[in-house]
Amino acid sequence: MMTPRIRWPLRSVLAIAATAIGLGLAGPAHADPAQDYLYYSTLHSLGMVVWNPPAMRALGIGACQDMAMGNNWRITVTKLMNAGYTLHEASMILAAAVVAYCPSLDPRLQDAPPPSAPPPAQQMTVA
Repeated sequence: MMTPRIRWPLRSVLAIAATAIGLGLAGPAHADPAQDYLYYSTLHSLGMVVWNPPAMRALGIGACQDMAMGNNWRITVTKLMNAGYTLHEASMILAAAVVAYCPSLDPRLQDAPPPSAPPPAQQMTVA
């Protein structure tokens, strides 16, 4: 008995839907209006036009949740690209999301000293 094959467009739609659900479009998480404003203004400053703010908000929060579960930037950007965004758009969405919703996940801060710690001493030589 042969099983029916799923056609390519249907598989694409299913993949996009699964990615959207995986990124957290099912429900927005905890974010306050100030965070939302920062997210949208960051996207705007990067040149991105937001046509559906609730969906874009859910993408940003979902991307942060994805990274909080241990996925790195590359995996999260790839998931956004699988949802139909270009590399540039996916990178902007993730960057704005990290700035607004999950700054503690910013990889630039991973190796930074705590704010109260003095900078490391540098050795100077006098000639």
